[in-house]
Amino acid sequence: MNIYNLLVSVNAVQWALLIAGLVVVILSIRQASLKKELKSYARLLELKSDGNSEQKLDEIAVMCQSLVGLGQHIQKIERRLGTLESSNTTGLQPDNSGKTPYRQAAAMLDMGADLNDLVNSLEMSQAEARLFQVLHGDMQDKEAVNPI
Repeated sequence: MNIYNLLVSVNAVQWALLIAGLVVVILSIRQASLKKELKSYARLLELKSDGNSEQKLDEIAVMCQSLVGLGQHIQKIERRLGTLESSNTTGLQPDNSGKTPYRQAAAMLDMGADLNDLVNSLEMSQAEARLFQVLHGDMQDKEAVNPI
């Protein structure tokens, strides 16, 4: 399966879930990194018991609060992700005609449609239509060079 077919087969909910999942993974990695940093900072504080220990304890408390806030943020994103997974709004329902907007856009581009036609007919944003137009053009160029 090539990239074009993959892009065409992914619907809005799948894109939203993919992006939300990536955000959760990135935030989880960042949280783990901050925890590790906090532990090493606490060990360093134990080794260096000088006159600044009160300031260092305050800094550790601030880092702990940051970690708690990050954890709460991750939980909020996970709840939103769960809401997205369970939502069945009409805008996210599959098209009963069997054609996704991207397949319709590909067909329209094959028939000579321009960017404004895609935006107006398929309710795409300008950026989305432009991206699809560029990707579709690249795929046509590759198929012309290497016909299957």
